[in-house]
This record gives sequence, structure tokens and C-alpha cells, in this order.
Amino acid sequence: MEYCEYPNILSMFCDPTTSVEIYNLIMNLKNNKAPGPYNIGSKLIKFVAREICNPLQCIYNLSFEQGIISDKLELAKVITVFKSGDPTLLSNYRPISIFRHI
Repeated sequence: MEYCEYPNILSMFCDPTTSVEIYNLIMNLKNNKAPGPYNIGSKLIKFVAREICNPLQCIYNLSFEQGIISDKLELAKVITVFKSGDPTLLSNYRPISIFRHI
């Protein structure tokens, strides 16, 4: 999906990310976070962090440069969480969107 129909290079600038920055972000993920839509938990992502940092760096930097975000990166799993009261009433539940970790 294009988020900049008419890119203006002077309107905003994002410094290119580095594989070190991505690695540090991955390693700071909490282990108890719920897995994303493909049930990949943060422990597994941490385990393969060194192998995925360079490809992620290329993807993120191209996205910044070209103004395009893949539809696959916008995917979320929606679950319901019980608040309180009568569990048979839908109004006693709230939706939670679980986005991909990366």
C-alpha cells in the first residue's frame, strides 16, 4: 500500500535503520508477549535475530525510501478479552489487536 501518493523528499526524513538497531529492538521484546497472527512468539524471533536483521533492514529502508508498506506487514490477529460481568453478554468483552512483532 502506498502511503505517500506524491512523495515530497523535503516533507519528512527518516534516518535509514541499521541491523544493529533492529537487533537491539528485537532483543528488548518481552518474552511474555502474545504471538502475532502466525503464532511466532518473541522467544523464537530472538533466537533467529542475527539471521533476520539484515533482510529486515533492507525491507524497512526500502519502505521508507519508496513510501510503500507491504499489506502483509499490516496484518493483525483480533481476539476478545473478557472485562467483567455476565460472560454471555458480548458487551462485556473488548477486542484486542495483536500486531506482528516486526
